[in-house]
Amino acid sequence: MNTEQFWQLIESVHNTDTCLDKCDLLVEKLQAYSVEDILSFQHQLDQAMVKSYTSLLWAAAYLLTEGCSDDCFDYFRAWLILNGRAFYERAVQSPDELSQLLTDEMLDNLECEELLGVAFSAYQEKTDKDDFYDVYYAIYEPQTLPNIQLDWYEDDEEALAELLPQLYQWLEGN
Repeated sequence: MNTEQFWQLIESVHNTDTCLDKCDLLVEKLQAYSVEDILSFQHQLDQAMVKSYTSLLWAAAYLLTEGCSDDCFDYFRAWLILNGRAFYERAVQSPDELSQLLTDEMLDNLECEELLGVAFSAYQEKTDKDDFYDVYYAIYEPQTLPNIQLDWYEDDEEALAELLPQLYQWLEGN
């Protein structure tokens, strides 16, 4: 599964309501693919997660979720991915532009932990085995997150407002 196929699959569940519904549908759809494609889906997901691991995006997630641990940031980035390629790429390129991408309804749930287990579940359903990670890491090197320095302080609201002025202003209005 290449990058285009990964994003097509993600976008094929876009009209489904909730994160959980989208992930359940992804598991169902992935089961129709080969084991190699399921593993490749995980690799594409891992690469998207690494690409989105930036200090500025974490600051945006912190503002949006009113505090954001490292796990919360993982689930936030998974949620970004599940919103499709254009949404994800724009948010990663310019986190401040989330102010133009988000709707009021989206603020209710900005996380999707379930996406991180979709390939595992599809693999397990398809093969009836629980050795997904053994097989995956035999093929793919573990993705290492970049070593980032958070260049913002959670207690410095003024600095966060300067870093992400559009997003901060949008949140103030909501």
